[in-house]
Amino acid sequence: MSTRTHERRSLSPRVKLTEHMLQRLNEMMKKTTVSAMAKRTGLPYLLIYNVVRQRVRSLSTRNYRMIFGESPPPQKQSKTDGAWFREMVGLWLYLNDDATKADLYLEFHGRGHTRRVDYRIFTGQTRLVDPEWVTHMEKKFSGSGIDPDTVRRWSRELIRGNPGDYVPYALVRPLLTFLNDHMGIHPTTLLHQWSRRYESGDLKRISRKVYERVRNLKTRAEAALASGSRLEIEKIRETVYIPKAGYTLFAAVAQELAFLRKYAHRGAKQYLGRSISVYKRGECKRLPTWRAKRIRQDCRYFIERDSHLPLKVLPHAMREPLLDALVKVLTARTADLLSRDEGIRLEKQILRPSHASGEYKKKIYGFTRFDMAGKVLGMRKAAFDLMVAENCEIFRRIGTYSHRWYLSDLYLKELSQKRHFNLITAKYEWLTQKGRPTRRINDRCLN
Repeated sequence: MSTRTHERRSLSPRVKLTEHMLQRLNEMMKKTTVSAMAKRTGLPYLLIYNVVRQRVRSLSTRNYRMIFGESPPPQKQSKTDGAWFREMVGLWLYLNDDATKADLYLEFHGRGHTRRVDYRIFTGQTRLVDPEWVTHMEKKFSGSGIDPDTVRRWSRELIRGNPGDYVPYALVRPLLTFLNDHMGIHPTTLLHQWSRRYESGDLKRISRKVYERVRNLKTRAEAALASGSRLEIEKIRETVYIPKAGYTLFAAVAQELAFLRKYAHRGAKQYLGRSISVYKRGECKRLPTWRAKRIRQDCRYFIERDSHLPLKVLPHAMREPLLDALVKVLTARTADLLSRDEGIRLEKQILRPSHASGEYKKKIYGFTRFDMAGKVLGMRKAAFDLMVAENCEIFRRIGTYSHRWYLSDLYLKELSQKRHFNLITAKYEWLTQKGRPTRRINDRCLN
């Protein structure tokens, strides 16, 4: 019975809140409070609060009557049935495993949209959607070269198909085309069948195991192409084509060889045994492993001999260990400065709440358990516990206790956005790594 009632309500048109309606509501709120109106109407407190704060754009007919005490005025409905929209969304998410409903929702509203994602438009709980959203999804498919008729056919096949065994070839074809065009990986290699048999229609399905491999490969390929690293691209190709024993990818030592040519004035041919142009054109992708070892050894020897070289000119593989050592020194120095009187005063200033303590105890912002708060801030639990123990007076004042201790999400959001909070994080991470004893915050601080 409750399900049928819910379906009838979801089909009812909603009332869009106009400027005139909001002005009426503001006049009403001058004579009452949110709590009093929630008690009078029987509606949830948060619903009334969000309507008053203009966080809600529309109301159901029933809720409108409860708030304003009259039937809503007739409004022209600008929504359309969302069945076709949801079919396109389902197919798009199926074809693009890195896409999410939240990403699509932000595309509809713009990247500056900060409100919570309304998943009801994807589940069908909200039956009607904006026509612009339907048009947006159709343009996404047409931009990928897929016409509406093909989208409908693929969608029907997706609904009818058995997801546990096979996948229609039409669904995997765009992924194979991408890998062939951008990575040089031929479809036949991935399908373990002559690709013309699929293109001609002799074969219409592939195993789900093959499909999952192709889909994961496409995701990795997109990341490698975005990074611009030739080595990452070649590593992905190596997972498809069997590596040649006794040989190393040229891309793995390309930076070291370029460094030797520029700063040690060594010729490429003495290391490669041939002109470097064949490697640059892509005609050769590998060189003997013994040659690669020689390049790395000479590069390391030259860097150790010439200590005046700036870090930025070193090959990436040689630069990383030196940068790690430098970062450790800088972190230790920062932690030492922040442990002195001036540093402690700066820390207190950064951790000081921006609002009164009562604001952090309101339920509308949400709460996070203390043992999970460090993860929200990007800190290890031991480092967060030590920070709390050193700043008891702050966390005790804004913490909330209900069987266990909680911290307001409002305060966590403020901290993550505060300037120089990363310095505080680095300080306590370094202290815990050095074996600084961590106090039990429940026993020594919050109780």
